[in-house]
Amino acid sequence: MIIATATCYRKTANKLTRLQLPHSRNEQLGLECDLSTVAHISDIIPTIDWIRFFSAYSVNNATLTSKTFIAICDEEYFERLGRLLMTESMETIANFLFWLHAYGQWTNFDERIQRLTLAFKRRLNGKRKNPNIREICTSDTLHNFDYALSAYFARYFVNHQAIYESQIMVKNIRKTMLKLVDKLNWMQEKEKQMVYKKLNLRSDDNLYWMQMKLNKWQFEKQKILLHKSSHQQTVLDAPLRTFTVNAFYQPQLNVQQIKAAIIQRPFIDAKFPACLNYGSLGFIIGHEMTHAFDEIGKNFNEHGEMKPWWSEETLQRFKSRTKCFVQLFDSFTIPGLNVTNDGTLCKNEAIADHVGLKLAYQTYKDASSSSQQHNLPGLEKYTNDQLFFIATAHTLCGHDTLESLTKRHLNDPHPISSIRINALVSNTPQFTDAFSCTAAKSGNNYICKFW
Repeated sequence: MIIATATCYRKTANKLTRLQLPHSRNEQLGLECDLSTVAHISDIIPTIDWIRFFSAYSVNNATLTSKTFIAICDEEYFERLGRLLMTESMETIANFLFWLHAYGQWTNFDERIQRLTLAFKRRLNGKRKNPNIREICTSDTLHNFDYALSAYFARYFVNHQAIYESQIMVKNIRKTMLKLVDKLNWMQEKEKQMVYKKLNLRSDDNLYWMQMKLNKWQFEKQKILLHKSSHQQTVLDAPLRTFTVNAFYQPQLNVQQIKAAIIQRPFIDAKFPACLNYGSLGFIIGHEMTHAFDEIGKNFNEHGEMKPWWSEETLQRFKSRTKCFVQLFDSFTIPGLNVTNDGTLCKNEAIADHVGLKLAYQTYKDASSSSQQHNLPGLEKYTNDQLFFIATAHTLCGHDTLESLTKRHLNDPHPISSIRINALVSNTPQFTDAFSCTAAKSGNNYICKFW
């Protein structure tokens, strides 16, 4: 019985995986959501009682009918899913759902089940170390009490001086980007004006303190959002875990969020020289700011509304520049797998890295005196410029197991660390100048320029 269930799960999971489109196509479909009704999705997948499904999310026992409006993104996927469900037996579907539920609850089972699940997870991601009970409980607590813990983190662990410094960095990097845009020769003047408006993005709002205003559980909040007549999100709809070490840009809000947990060492410190702060957090800020103008961001205006504002001529110039980055990242082979890196998949992240580094470097040079050399203990042999690039590489460095690489190279738009760092610095003239590299040493046959 157990073997049969496991076999069923594997086969069904493989079928569902094949239904999905490549990540690059999914990224485009993320912009193509159509207003529809419950009746329409019921016609596509009649095997699911959609009224019952959506009623589970109703607020104050609100009545849902077949005429209730919903948004459907990637209708083709649901059509393929509907055909698959029609061919599978109820037993197969039930076994698959049971396995999914059990897999998600593995920490609540006895030691024998936990041991089997961990062995299964090791085959998936290659991690050799099993989490202990403390780590499991911490993870569950962070997941289930994220708002309360975010408020606690903001009250007691936020570095106020570092936040102040980061806000200055955001403003300085924005000024640098405005200067770069002003010099662009492939964008028309009316489009530059739109860039100026978008750059007035809400990145220096005190998002860290907004956590304290949130007092609803995620599930209850989603039920309320389900009944909103507008598809426009608000800043408070965005995920705001202050204790997450991350930063990101949301085109639907035109908001750049820099989490409080990342505004600390090793990314920034008021006592660090500018070369380290801008090489690390400055690079992250510039990277996320650039996403406002990548293949996804360019489709949204300054209010987060999906209104493409580039002319066809500018769009073609944009595409010709992105081709170079695709070729650059296609030229790398993923170590250990002997497969070619997918430049199309990671081009948005590659461009954000390239422009973000350029923004951070130029802002760092403007913010500090070129004659001001910081001799850091143990790093005396490095110049300020070299320390800037070392900080960037340290920010991006990481380690992947072969198992995780197998999944990442198919779906993750972020290149693996070694490729990401080497492609970035080899495409940066300031890096080659700082370390006196020749073109032959850099190993890069593509010199790509975006902004």
